[in-house]
Amino acid sequence: MSYKERSRKTIKLPSGATITIRKLAGYDFAKLGDWPLAFDRKPGNGSQSPTSDKKSFEFGVKMAKLILTDCTGPMTFEGETLCIVNKPFNDTTETELSIDELEQADAECIIDEVKRFSGMGKEAAETGRTFPEKPQAHAEHTQPGENLQKAPDGNPRTDSVGVDSQHVHL
Repeated sequence: MSYKERSRKTIKLPSGATITIRKLAGYDFAKLGDWPLAFDRKPGNGSQSPTSDKKSFEFGVKMAKLILTDCTGPMTFEGETLCIVNKPFNDTTETELSIDELEQADAECIIDEVKRFSGMGKEAAETGRTFPEKPQAHAEHTQPGENLQKAPDGNPRTDSVGVDSQHVHL
């Protein structure tokens, strides 16, 4: 696999068009500027103000525009090749497609795929989660070594690995 192939892939959109996308790069994040704090928070937690919601929305729009214009190559549909651009639809040339003309389902697909390909999708968020959001209460407290496998004679097994609070059993 070439260097370019590692950061690019071609996808088929809901409309049937195909487009080559690339991963987001560090420079893209620099172009986006500061991330609003509320953008990192989970929705519905009551800690967001209308001002932070507006900033988050504006940041999301800015990120979507960046993905749709900077992270895409030409789109091909029924023999026609078009480049997605961020300008009014009546100012486009024959080979350009304004973001305003892009079908919503195609736009969402491109944004989702670029994020996933860049390691920012929902799967990455789940993979990155290392602790449960709320600690689980334990109904029973166990004594050290209580959960070790027992040999038929009732003693801790010595042929498998087990750990209690004071020893490692092999």
